Amino acid sequence: WSGIETITRLAQTVWMEHFHQPLDSCPMIDQFFLDIRKMVTEEGEYWRVLDLIEFMVNEGLWDTVSRTFIEMTNNVLEEKMVGFRIVGRQVTQIESEAEVRAVNDALDAAQNKKFAGVHHNLENAIRLMSDRKKPDFANSMKESVSAAEGIVRQLTGQKKFSDGLAELEKNGIDTPIAIRRAWGTLYGWASHEDGVRHSANDKPKVDLATARFVLVSCSAFVTLLMDESRKKA
Repeated sequence: WSGIETITRLAQTVWMEHFHQPLDSCPMIDQFFLDIRKMVTEEGEYWRVLDLIEFMVNEGLWDTVSRTFIEMTNNVLEEKMVGFRIVGRQVTQIESEAEVRAVNDALDAAQNKKFAGVHHNLENAIRLMSDRKKPDFANSMKESVSAAEGIVRQLTGQKKFSDGLAELEKNGIDTPIAIRRAWGTLYGWASHEDGVRHSANDKPKVDLATARFVLVSCSAFVTLLMDESRKKA
């Protein structure tokens, strides 16, 4: 498809599938953008803009240019000091460039089918944390921790996290003992804090800041182990 054909198809898809309007009422391109601007900026809450951005990122018609769109959109969000960024394919409340890079690096590193479970856990963690109507920070944190568990299990074959940490060096993955000890402590806290990983009568007390910290930390851990495992190969 040419550029104008791609834009036209995208406009029609947005009109029908995101705004649930009939195709025969879809305006021409120039008017379409004016109508969309009015719909998302003058007639609704801020989250309608974010929902539209997220829909466009995930629309398969333009996968070939979506990465450029993501970069441009994140630049605008940063310039306008909006507290959201596109991470993976979700608009989420992470605004630090370093944190965005840490999560995206982990997603990229886990693209291999062998690490599909780790990639799935990270995507779920982002999705649960980013839900603008009903965020689930506790289960986001659980998914992040599961990604850390998964990478250790995949690289060592050990089901128990502590056993896997101890096996990393034996499997040729050279990580300082201080990092392994720190991760054992972090895992113990994240696994038991207010019943996040275990049944509890009270709702787990996990807020956005905690869920974000655990997601970024687990993402950095995944990337570190992936990088070290490549050195061994």
